[in-house]
Amino acid sequence: RSLIVTGVQTCALPISALKTVSSRAWKWRWPFCNALKCPAVGSEDDSQGCEPSSLGTAESSATSAPASSLPLGRTCYRGRFAPSPTGPLHAGSLVAALASWLDARAHGGQWLVRIEDVDTPRSVPGADQFILQQLATCGMVSEGPVVWQSLRSDVYQRALDTLVARGWAYPCGCSRKDIETAIEAAQAQSVARHQAAVYPGTCSAGLNGKPARAWRLNVRAVQSALGLPLVTQWQDRRLGAQQQNVSEAVGDFVLRRADGLWAYQLAVVVDDAAQGITHVVRG
Repeated sequence: RSLIVTGVQTCALPISALKTVSSRAWKWRWPFCNALKCPAVGSEDDSQGCEPSSLGTAESSATSAPASSLPLGRTCYRGRFAPSPTGPLHAGSLVAALASWLDARAHGGQWLVRIEDVDTPRSVPGADQFILQQLATCGMVSEGPVVWQSLRSDVYQRALDTLVARGWAYPCGCSRKDIETAIEAAQAQSVARHQAAVYPGTCSAGLNGKPARAWRLNVRAVQSALGLPLVTQWQDRRLGAQQQNVSEAVGDFVLRRADGLWAYQLAVVVDDAAQGITHVVRG
């Protein structure tokens, strides 16, 4: 089938699972980041007229150029492609990159590239530059300095500190085995194969003498404090209306891992807010 973006046939590449998601519809992401005052990557008036404009004042952050030099215009569409440098881009990733780039073009918006190398042990040396070269060879170049997550640890730490200060995050001393045992003891429904177990909240009321291993978001505390519904709803341009009860389907998810690395769930929200990302296209 041909790839269709905003009703216009743009190329004839086979694609079966492309999803286009408007992150404006993720009701709790922007209020959450607004409360955190995520530092913006770009000048203060770059997002004038767009919802992400209230995400905080501009600050310098770790990018390949000073934050103030990001050439981001006043647009209500800002997309991104954010590969992990675990090796060269495969065909499927290139299709997703092309789809996000074309969607930005169709909306007269901007397209940014972020290297999601927050999981440093899995990153392959030189893969980031190879990926950027692959994209450039295909005519896709970031319209702003490329951001490397591995250089933004201080930004993520400030976000975590804010969450902890507000009582929205707590230390967890549970291992995976501890979580499995707790779920079994509660006679909870068995977890389907390849599906992560929902954390039962064992450490939400305290560590009970265990050493802290990781940090988790207290989902219910955030929802209550920000007046967010228990069920998050959003509109996917391919799949239509979507919804998820984060507390039941995911639970209090990890923000900083037991090995000291930042979890994707924290890094991606902070970075999307800081860059003023409004739309996400995934394949």
